Amino acid sequence: ERDFNGQVTGSISNYQNLIALTFSKQVKPNFSLGVNIKYLQHNLANIQSSGVGFDLGALLLWQSNLRFGLVVENVGLSNSWLSGNYWKKFGFSGSSNIDKFPVNIKLGTAVLSRWLSGQNQFLLALDLEKREHQSLQFHLGGEYWYKNLLAARAGLNRGDLTLGVGIKQKLAH
Repeated sequence: ERDFNGQVTGSISNYQNLIALTFSKQVKPNFSLGVNIKYLQHNLANIQSSGVGFDLGALLLWQSNLRFGLVVENVGLSNSWLSGNYWKKFGFSGSSNIDKFPVNIKLGTAVLSRWLSGQNQFLLALDLEKREHQSLQFHLGGEYWYKNLLAARAGLNRGDLTLGVGIKQKLAH
């Protein structure tokens, strides 16, 4: 923390917490619905804010290898900032502000292919994402599992290449 002359006067803390309660229901054998209820708390330089919002989701399993999903995120989520207590020590009144989180809508599909008695599988996924006040984005990715033990992943996220590997290992009890 610095004063108006640039002199160090202390330290500033910054942290953010999110608590989410998630509920889902399998409406039919191939269709599920879900909701996240989120409480967000943020502290910046002892100025605190909090907000409540929710996400909605749906998943449709078509046959055994084709999936469709829809998610709507950040519905009603905002941070309410009150800075009066912080600025009072400097002789100012402070202010209040509400930061609204943009609503985000994602629509996706995935195809799963298995062969060699289900030991090897390949997943191909495509997502479309529309954030409030932003243009439509797409995400494309694939994941290959060898003998349900070793995974290789590749994708395109907003035009950038992503790569990854994974190993599946059970730990002894």
